[in-house]
Amino acid sequence: MKAVIVKEHLLRAISSVERASGDNLSLPILKNFLFEIKNGEIFLKATNLEIAISYKIPGKVISEGAAAIPIRAFAQLIKTIPSERIDIEKKDGSVVLKMDSGATTLHSAPVDDFPLIPSISKPLLTFSIKGSILKEAIASVVPAAQFSEIKPELSSVLLYYLSDVIKFVATDTFRLAEKSILNTQFSVKESKEGEGKFLIPLKTAHDLLRVLRDEDEVVLSCDQHQILFTTEYITFISRLIDGNFPEYESIIPTKFQFEVIMEKDELLNAVKTSSVLSGKSNEITFRFSKEKKAVEVHASDQIIGENTYLLPVKMNAVPPPLTFNWKYLLDGISVISASEVMLGINGDDKPVIIKAPKDTFHFYLLMPILKA
Repeated sequence: MKAVIVKEHLLRAISSVERASGDNLSLPILKNFLFEIKNGEIFLKATNLEIAISYKIPGKVISEGAAAIPIRAFAQLIKTIPSERIDIEKKDGSVVLKMDSGATTLHSAPVDDFPLIPSISKPLLTFSIKGSILKEAIASVVPAAQFSEIKPELSSVLLYYLSDVIKFVATDTFRLAEKSILNTQFSVKESKEGEGKFLIPLKTAHDLLRVLRDEDEVVLSCDQHQILFTTEYITFISRLIDGNFPEYESIIPTKFQFEVIMEKDELLNAVKTSSVLSGKSNEITFRFSKEKKAVEVHASDQIIGENTYLLPVKMNAVPPPLTFNWKYLLDGISVISASEVMLGINGDDKPVIIKAPKDTFHFYLLMPILKA
């Protein structure tokens, strides 16, 4: 096995597949990645048995073969090597990396011990979508999820397929986010049923944001247990979460008694400034004023002090005071790309919709903190 590869390509590949490496004490082979040259193509592969990533890179192939290489040592070496081109060769159970400044030898594990990378042979759903659209949808909802071993469905992003729309949804029960993608933005290649729900692990969702490129054309396939993302250069497969996503549709308000619109950047500044004095409770309170045509964003801490930030708003009526966890509020505002933010309010004990004023495809739902 021998190849010559540009460092930039190798670094991008190892940075991606490293996300799938594992620290399973009973399976030390998972601390390695598979460097494989087959049919004239070069692949880097890694798995932790929950996800698996295969990355194809260009390079000059001299001879084919495979080696299982310690992934962390290899990644650190590639980052520090100054050479633009690296020769990689397997010799007598080891892998030799040759560069302008010298050579490094890494011991190789038995290739036969490396787990097979799974695949999906009978998908329930397959569709293609632009990488930028998929990444935007995932990024719009992941802030509403949380890592939970007790309730794994809350550590997930729901992919909800209907014939004319795909919805991505996440919730931790205190907030919920949904992003809809119309069928003009994706192309269905196969659908065994008219609709389907698939729970993507939250870590998988975060990893996808790092390894996919905006310009990629992504083919996504699902069966009952796995989800597969394929591009020209990468194959990313993950287990799905076995569970039931909370039934959420009935709590989504469709009409609002109060609608408040404000500049996004000003709102971000108000929340961030007030958060400094929010104390351990992380609470900030919105008090709306008809006379000032503004909202006072207020926070106080008994030890440090208090702060009031006056923010101009447009509103159809004056809502009651609302108290929020500023971290949750900031998560919802930050993913809005428009210059203005609308709060849809039906009372201080009802969930508040946060979204761009004219956006009908994305919203963030946040429950106010009830005050006695």
